[in-house]
Amino acid sequence: MKKGTKYLLIGLLAVLLIGAFFVVRSVVMSLPKEKNKAADGTTLAAYSEYELFADVPVLTGADVRYENAKDDGGNTYGINVYGTTIEEYRAYLQVLEENSFTKYTDNGVDGVGGCVYKAYYRKGDLRVAVTHFTRLNRTMISAAEKGAWSEHLLYSDDYVADNVPGAKTTMYQEELYNVGMSFVIQLKNGHFIINDGGWENDLPYLLDDLEKLTPEGEKPVIEAWFISHAHDDHMGIFKALFTNKEQLDRIYVENVYFNDMGADAAKFHDQFETASALLNYVRGVPAVMHSTDGGHPGIYELSVGDRYYFNDFNVEVVCSAEVLADYTTWGDQNGTSTWLMYNIEGQKVLISADGNFEDQQAVMAIYDRSYLNLTMFSTPHHGYDMFDQFTDYLDSLQTLLYTNPLKWLAGSGIESGSSTHTPMLEHINEISQESYAFGEGTVVYEFPYEVGTATVLPEREWIYNVTAPSWKWD
Repeated sequence: MKKGTKYLLIGLLAVLLIGAFFVVRSVVMSLPKEKNKAADGTTLAAYSEYELFADVPVLTGADVRYENAKDDGGNTYGINVYGTTIEEYRAYLQVLEENSFTKYTDNGVDGVGGCVYKAYYRKGDLRVAVTHFTRLNRTMISAAEKGAWSEHLLYSDDYVADNVPGAKTTMYQEELYNVGMSFVIQLKNGHFIINDGGWENDLPYLLDDLEKLTPEGEKPVIEAWFISHAHDDHMGIFKALFTNKEQLDRIYVENVYFNDMGADAAKFHDQFETASALLNYVRGVPAVMHSTDGGHPGIYELSVGDRYYFNDFNVEVVCSAEVLADYTTWGDQNGTSTWLMYNIEGQKVLISADGNFEDQQAVMAIYDRSYLNLTMFSTPHHGYDMFDQFTDYLDSLQTLLYTNPLKWLAGSGIESGSSTHTPMLEHINEISQESYAFGEGTVVYEFPYEVGTATVLPEREWIYNVTAPSWKWD
C-alpha cells in the first residue's frame, strides 16, 4: 500500500471513530440517567461530595437506583432516585421525621395534578425538599444549607380577608416596547403578581400601569415577582431597577421568585456566562427594594412541584431547570424557562415563557393529559417554539396568548388574533377557541374568564422613547 494511501485511510478511520464517539455520546446524554448504584449505607453521603447530605437518610426500596448529587443552583443540590414508588416516597417522609427532621409543609394530598408530590423538611439549618414524580417512578431529594422557604407555600385564610368588595382577579397581558413577555395579575385585595416584566425600557410604562390600578396616594404592592429565565426581554426590568432609585421608590415588592441554573444544568446551555450576569441582578435588586414592613423582599428559588398561595388562588411550578438534564443535550437559556400554572377561579392559565422542545418533552413525560386541560396557554417563545408533539398532547384549549405584537406577526400569517404562522401551530389553533397578541394595546382578562370578553386597552403613547417600537415600523 502506498504511503499516501495509508495515511489517508488512517485519517478517514480516525474521523469515523471520532464521529461515532459523538453520536453515541449524544444518544447516551439524551437518555434519562437512570443508571447508578443501589442504595447502600445509611445517608446520602455515599452519592455526594457535598457535606450537607451527610445527615440526610437514604431512601430504600426494592428497585431504587441512585444518581450522584448535582448542583441545582442557588446553593441547592439534588440527588435523583430512580425506580421509586409513591409508597416508598411516603415511607421516606416518615424516615425523615424519625431522624429529627421537622415538616414545613407539602403541596397537598393530590400533589400537582396527581403527578408531582412534594414535601419540605428542616433540621437545624438544613433544608430538605423531597419531590416524587409518579409517572417517572422517580424521587428527587434536594438539600440546602440555611435560607428559608416562602410563607406563601403555606395556605392561609388570611390571604382572602382584605379583598376589595366586588373586585375580580384580573390579568393584564402588557403591551411592550419590543418583543418580550410581561403578565400582571391584580388580586382581589388590590395587590399584584408580576410574571417577568419586559425589557429595561419597559420599566416606566409598567410602573405607570401599576399606579393607575392603585388608589391615589398609595404605592403598588407586588406580592410576588416571578422571573422565568435570564433573558433581557423577560427580566430586563430588573436591570433597570438596580440603578434607578427614583423608580424603586414607586413600589413595594414583598417577594421575588426565580430558578438559578446550577453548574450541572449549565453545561447543556451555551449562554451560561450571560445567564450568570443577568441572574446577579435578580439576586442583587431585592437588596435595594423595599417591602411594606420596611425591610427587603424575600428571594426564593422556584422548583418543580412548588405550590404558592396568593389571595384566593394558587400558582404551581410545572417545570424548572433541575428536571431537564434528562431531556436536554443542547440549547440556550430558553430551555431553562420556569413554567407556571395559575389556578384562578377553577380555571388554568399555563405560562411557558420561552420553553423549548426539551421543556415540552419533560412536561409531557411528567403530567397526565388531564392536567393540561387549559383555559389559557401562553405559547412558548412568543409562539415560535411550539412543537406539534406537544400540541397533540393538549386535548382542549380555550384561549391562546401570544407574547408578541400583532403587527410584528402579521408578516408571518397572523390575522385578527389567530395565528397559523408555522405548520406546528395548526393543531393548537384548531383546538383553541380564540387567541390574543398584545398588538396595539394591553389585553385585559377578568376571571372567571369567558371567551370573547377580553378588553384591549388603547394603544400606548411611547412618551419615554425617542422612536416608536420597531414592530410598528412599516
